[in-house]
Amino acid sequence: MWEINKKNEEMDWHDVVSNVKVAFLDDAITGSKYPMAVDLSKPDSEVTKTVLGLAQSGTGEGHDQFLSGPQVCFDLTLTNKAWVEGERYRFLYFISSQSTMHRISKFDLDKSYIEYVDPRVIEIMKEKRSSYERVLEAKKRATEAGDKERIKEAEELEKRLYLEMLYTNPAGFKITAKMVTNYRQLKTIYAQRRDHRLPEWRAFCRWIETLPNSELITGAAKKKEIANRQKWLLVSHNDGTGGADAFDVEKYLSKEDANTAMVQAIETIAQQSVDTLVDDGALDIEEGCATLEYMGVTYGFVVKPDKNI
Repeated sequence: MWEINKKNEEMDWHDVVSNVKVAFLDDAITGSKYPMAVDLSKPDSEVTKTVLGLAQSGTGEGHDQFLSGPQVCFDLTLTNKAWVEGERYRFLYFISSQSTMHRISKFDLDKSYIEYVDPRVIEIMKEKRSSYERVLEAKKRATEAGDKERIKEAEELEKRLYLEMLYTNPAGFKITAKMVTNYRQLKTIYAQRRDHRLPEWRAFCRWIETLPNSELITGAAKKKEIANRQKWLLVSHNDGTGGADAFDVEKYLSKEDANTAMVQAIETIAQQSVDTLVDDGALDIEEGCATLEYMGVTYGFVVKPDKNI
């Protein structure tokens, strides 16, 4: 069984991903600088703000093409349920994998299932394997005795029982495959799966965060996640009369003497989707600030990280 962290019910990513190798990362980062280069001796593998901007561009814009360069090879262990979902990713390539078609009768069934599989189903699988093994023994005896009729009967029953094992095997059966993909594909997977219901997908995304320069993959998605867990602080308002001291917006809104225009401005920005603010460039989490024009007044905001993050 896979180990689950009982404190937060999260699966250890080491149980999902192993034997990781990354190649061509520096080459890809260097190549991302070619479009603006005349002298090709100058581009290097430093991750600059421009490189991050390209990596964090939106789906379909094409600016993150260089992320197709870094190749990642690894062993991936998922349940049948998760494998079906993983196969939709066009650039998540199988090199080779374990095979239930060839070896379903040989796996250690006590170690092959995720903890959510009903134990009764596992017992059914064990019973079917025992029946299959008995037929193999009967076939062996019939072969030694030269009994062709019994051999034929055993072979027919052998085929049926093997198919019963294949089709009865539950969705929680774990299979390991040798995979290869690239950073761009991992960017898509991370954006779609980091909060997935299946624990193995969440574990897979936590592994992605450990890769070299993982911010190239997780950047845009991580920005939104962080932004949604911030507290707004109004640090200035430029209405021609000077600035204002920093204060907590939530506390300010509860004050009876709060400035009406300022409250309206705060409520306006609070009603906007943080995702939209990030995508539109109105909110730059790295710089930690945003501005809002409201009724001729410019309001400056910064974000205060939640200490619980």
